[in-house]
Amino acid sequence: MVWGAPRSPGVLEEPVVGDNISDRPSEAHRDGGQLAVEVVVDVAELVVVPAAMPVTMPVARLTRTRMLGRATRRTTVLLMWEPGPGVVCLPDGRTVRGRGLRQGAALPRPDHGVYLLGSDPGPFDWSSRWVRWRDLWTPVDTEDALEALWHAYDLATDHRVEVACEGGTGRTGCALAVMAIWAGVDPADAVAWVRRSYRRRAVEMPWQRRWVLRAPLPPVA
Repeated sequence: MVWGAPRSPGVLEEPVVGDNISDRPSEAHRDGGQLAVEVVVDVAELVVVPAAMPVTMPVARLTRTRMLGRATRRTTVLLMWEPGPGVVCLPDGRTVRGRGLRQGAALPRPDHGVYLLGSDPGPFDWSSRWVRWRDLWTPVDTEDALEALWHAYDLATDHRVEVACEGGTGRTGCALAVMAIWAGVDPADAVAWVRRSYRRRAVEMPWQRRWVLRAPLPPVA
């Protein structure tokens, strides 16, 4: 599988090694009108290691994690989406919108979208990627699907990204669950996490749940 190297706009490279990384406070501040969230990311395993947050986050609930003696980097992530229908805040601070195309116009408009459909939806007025994925099934080409989702996940650092299918539940739930794993959620808890954070019926079919569990981790730059 060929993965694009992660971009790092706004990344503050500050190596940190400590006996109790979770005791180092994370910060939130305004940056160009957007709320920027500083999170601590474990470079070796791409595990989010957020500290106790001294501020109230609008849509995120970060889990306090104790990591001993691990090198980390600090990354600034912009919360591009305001809280609203379908907007999910991943544990690393990225925000992604899930949507059903049957719901009508995309407002506000995204900067980039990944569309999980059985047939090509045609052009949009924004950057987009079609992934061939029939309703109630898994993607026709897993490598293509994961590459498209990784690109969208990477863009979500500083762009408004959405993932969508016809109804916005099964296929879109799978995509959000995979992104949640990349953001630090335990794969075994990813489906439950997306059902709590997005829709209670997300990832509808048993084979879709198995597909989520088998999704590989992306490389760390």
